Amino acid sequence: MYNWRLDAFRLYEQSSIFQRSFQQLAKLVETLSQRNPWLRILEVGAGTGGCTSRVLDRITSPVRFEVYDYTDISTGFFEAARAKFIMREVA
Repeated sequence: MYNWRLDAFRLYEQSSIFQRSFQQLAKLVETLSQRNPWLRILEVGAGTGGCTSRVLDRITSPVRFEVYDYTDISTGFFEAARAKFIMREVA
């Protein structure tokens, strides 16, 4: 049986096509959070959380945001994202 979620996960998480953009966005959010540690972030189209991981890596030690909302048009990736991010201690 074809697992489209696994293929999408690999594409967004591991593809070099997206890595540069993810890192650039993470650096931008890090810079913004240094100027305003009370950022309220809305990520639209978060999907597998590939970009989310990079952004959170840069703004959670110390925590430099007030709210981080994660959204997507499809609920198909939410369970995997919940499992991925539930272990992340942000306090």
